[in-house]
Amino acid sequence: MNTFRKLISIVCLLSILFGSHQPLTARTDLVRNPPDRIKDLCYEKLWDSLLHPTNEKNNRARQGTLHEIAELLSKVGYPIESVIPSRRDFSMLMNQKHQEDLYRLIDDSIINLCLLIRDPIPIQTTVTVDYTKTIGNIKDLRQVNDGIFSQSRQGNGSQETVDNSGKMKELGMQSIRTHDAFGTMDPKTKKLICGLDMHYIYPDMNKDPLDPANYQFAIMDKWVQKINEIGASVFFRVGESWGMDPTPPKNVDNYAQAVVQILKHYQQGWANGFYYRIPYWEIWNEPGLKIFWTGTSDQFITLYAKIATALKKEDPSIQVGGPGNAGNFQNDWYFKFLSYIRDHKIPFDFYSWHWYGIRPFEANSIARDVQKDLDAFGFYQTKQFITEWNIDVWGSIDGKKVGNSRERGNQFFNSFFNAGFHGCVLTNLQDSSVEMAHHYRGDANGFGLLDEKGSLNRVGVFYQNLNTLMESPRRLVTVSNPMQEAFTVLAGKSLNGNTIQILVSDARIGENPYKLTINNLPRNKKIDLIITRFNQDHPLGFIETKQFENQTTLELEYSLVAPGFDRIEITLK
Repeated sequence: MNTFRKLISIVCLLSILFGSHQPLTARTDLVRNPPDRIKDLCYEKLWDSLLHPTNEKNNRARQGTLHEIAELLSKVGYPIESVIPSRRDFSMLMNQKHQEDLYRLIDDSIINLCLLIRDPIPIQTTVTVDYTKTIGNIKDLRQVNDGIFSQSRQGNGSQETVDNSGKMKELGMQSIRTHDAFGTMDPKTKKLICGLDMHYIYPDMNKDPLDPANYQFAIMDKWVQKINEIGASVFFRVGESWGMDPTPPKNVDNYAQAVVQILKHYQQGWANGFYYRIPYWEIWNEPGLKIFWTGTSDQFITLYAKIATALKKEDPSIQVGGPGNAGNFQNDWYFKFLSYIRDHKIPFDFYSWHWYGIRPFEANSIARDVQKDLDAFGFYQTKQFITEWNIDVWGSIDGKKVGNSRERGNQFFNSFFNAGFHGCVLTNLQDSSVEMAHHYRGDANGFGLLDEKGSLNRVGVFYQNLNTLMESPRRLVTVSNPMQEAFTVLAGKSLNGNTIQILVSDARIGENPYKLTINNLPRNKKIDLIITRFNQDHPLGFIETKQFENQTTLELEYSLVAPGFDRIEITLK
């Protein structure tokens, strides 16, 4: 770190210690001072920046520090979107040969984040909903990975296959992605079978792909039948699940033809098949990671081109895309893929990517940057799908790292913070170019929506309430002041205008009051209001009811002890 930047760090540290832009006013119901643990962390990290600036050796640790500070500041309610760099910015600098600019960005970002604690935290939000103003329909983001079948450990230690399709129907899931479908066990080997992976469906790619005898459809048949029974659509991921063989197919032509035959089995009745419709075909999952693809980028691009072209030739009406990118933005692999499919006019109906984060607005930031890239390559009609997302797998609770996935499931994934986080993410995505967002995942795995007994966990309960909200699909205009990425409001009106549903999500911590005003209600109506709250104080839901008459404006005040969410239902009679 040069002398000038050291001086800046010293000035910032003194500013935090002795200065404040906005002293805490008497209105302590509107703002609060940052917690001492946040102050202590910022002091510590600023001193660390001064004594140990980012370099090649401590680069990864310093990135962890940056995200730790951002996570904690976001949780207490600081607006950090304009302060922390996007993943795109990081990707661009990480792919440079010399990384001094990356080190400078990390140090400067830590300083800028720490400077936020000079000001008090805004905690009260004023929200206005206008009954007469709509902005189209609420974007339907009820999509999930797997969730149809799972394995449940019995008291005697044995495993039993559990049918979760009823739960997915209860949550109103519209699309089921067939990745990491570890729901079937081989009765002989006692090992889980990924029966929806290509290695299982078409096990010997040297055999004739036109011969039905060379396929194993039984497991996938059950999944596809169940998905159709609950009224959802199949989002078929071509490729392999976690822990399966990541090597490139040895016979690309046979492999591509086999994918076409799978389509014909489920859509055209081939090989004693069905006459369903599989609208989305995603080619591969995270090929930028060695655990899913050990070949070169050229090998993957060739495979994608062969499969996409063959599928669209067989059925031009389906949507083909991929590649389920795991955050590999702004690198040579990414640009080579986009360049090739543009230059060779390869089918590319959607671009899919994955996101695991801790800040509710970060997905919007990535979507914005992805859209810039798609537009730059001329893919103006290509859709954006998030085909995996959840809270950060490697997240922390109060600054402490969590352990294995089962511990994370109990402590972190199945938490009211995660429920509030999901509400904020899905509300923020309403104003993005993302058209689908497949939650990872639907079963009782730590990431999932069910507990080990098969009941809905806290995030599952959130989706249950989102499903209720979707019964009022006309999106109402809402105005929040101040704008918060970790406090969001999504409001909808039923088609007949008699019901209003409002979902208030809060991924902050502490008691956060909000004022809600609903304007321009119809005259001469009886009004029934029900508020259902889910947070640590009310894990099973708290219900409060109110009645009004002949009011065109409702002014409501609530205080949500966050994290958690409220669903407000207003019926006009």
